[in-house]
Amino acid sequence: MTHHLARRIERAFDTLDRAAADALCAPHYREHGAVTDPGPADRLGAVLTGLPPDFRYGLELTLCEGELLVLVGVCEGLPGGPLGAVDLFRVHDGLLVEHWDALGALPERPFAPLHLRRYEIPAPDSHRRLTERALALLGAEGEFAYAERLCGRFGAHGYGPRQLRTGTRRLERTVTDGDQVLLQSTLATATGPRTEYRLYDLGREDAPTCWRLTAPQAPVPGVSGVSAVPHGDLRPRPDAVLTH
Repeated sequence: MTHHLARRIERAFDTLDRAAADALCAPHYREHGAVTDPGPADRLGAVLTGLPPDFRYGLELTLCEGELLVLVGVCEGLPGGPLGAVDLFRVHDGLLVEHWDALGALPERPFAPLHLRRYEIPAPDSHRRLTERALALLGAEGEFAYAERLCGRFGAHGYGPRQLRTGTRRLERTVTDGDQVLLQSTLATATGPRTEYRLYDLGREDAPTCWRLTAPQAPVPGVSGVSAVPHGDLRPRPDAVLTH
């Protein structure tokens, strides 16, 4: 079902089919994306508004854990060349309930070694080990807090929305599937909150890799301005090898 839903989203994006995108959404769908106004939206089709007719979307990777579905892809036909895209959905009863996204400059395709695959339930110990390894790699770059929704899961204290201070990071969501772990965090900066996505590939114990994409938590003024907004980057980078 998850694989089928990801393909339906890909087709709607690639063909700019707003009606098909809207049909995937629950009545109480809520939009949190960087390219539309946060809050209630008329459905997922709103993110396709204003895209050029030669826009193309290619799905490179899907991850799924529980109610969370992640699509990682490449957008063609936008100003500034190909852009990397991360779309994070919360799914309930086969319908999209919430959506977060980010776009960023893509100097080269970082997804070539990855592949679209069906979701398979990993062994619990392997699943938790990979998630904890990604969190350790994140923590090696600086301290972070957990959102309240994650505190019970990781046995940590959380920061409420008003407690996040400039220069701090709050981990919002984690999605682990196969050898990949996606971490969604809120970064408090002097210019306002930003959402960061880190996609870790932990398939090689001696050489973990990480791709990062950061987006402002604010509407992007028009699709034509997407490439002009500083979204950070999405490119492969080596991370410190974690020893257990």
